[in-house]
Amino acid sequence: MDRIYSGINSGAEETARITAGLVHDLNNLLMILHGHVELLNIKNEEQGGLKDTLTIMDGALQQGKAISNQLMDLCIRNLDRSLSARRQSVDLNLVVQRVVEWVGSKISNNIVLNIDLKPWVWPVHGDALSIQRLLVNLVENAYAAIPENGVITLSTANVHLEDRPHVRLAVQDTGAGIEESVVEQIFDPLYTTKFNGHGIGMSVVKQVAEDHGGLVEVASTPGQGTEVRVYFPAVNNQAVVGG
Repeated sequence: MDRIYSGINSGAEETARITAGLVHDLNNLLMILHGHVELLNIKNEEQGGLKDTLTIMDGALQQGKAISNQLMDLCIRNLDRSLSARRQSVDLNLVVQRVVEWVGSKISNNIVLNIDLKPWVWPVHGDALSIQRLLVNLVENAYAAIPENGVITLSTANVHLEDRPHVRLAVQDTGAGIEESVVEQIFDPLYTTKFNGHGIGMSVVKQVAEDHGGLVEVASTPGQGTEVRVYFPAVNNQAVVGG
């Protein structure tokens, strides 16, 4: 299947996320260098001769850490502004319907797209474009997990988690499934399970869910399929009473 939809995230938001990831990697490298400088300091105390060099190296490291922290703070502020500017009351049923319009013509291999939307789902506060991107990633993974003659089910429902109202957005497939031992790894941006399609884009799903104060659950049985459930906090005051 071709990439379902590629333009549902702003360039500024994507740049902020990529930059934040690079800053994170830079911090890891700086920590490694800092560790080696500390080891050299210990050896210098024993043998001498490295004091001036180590002082210069440590000063450069501290400057690098300060710059890295400033970049990360800038990324977080820009990302927060980007998301906040687009946040509004979102009907997840409408999000599903829109994504289905995009993917309907691209589903093939005798795979059935089943829709189960509960009426009157509570609204959630968030960025509709980001949630659409999340759903597109889930549908792409579900499609990739089914070799042929399968079913992908998209559903919504009002639920309560820890006595708080949420709306559940779920994508279930009848594909290859994934082993329990690797479920947690699929949220790693660099991890992919090409043999069954799951893993690609799951880091995006997790990030979008957390940006909206939500969470992600994955239930999978090898040979039977996978269901990914995303829970978004509801914002309708009536949700507390009507649950």
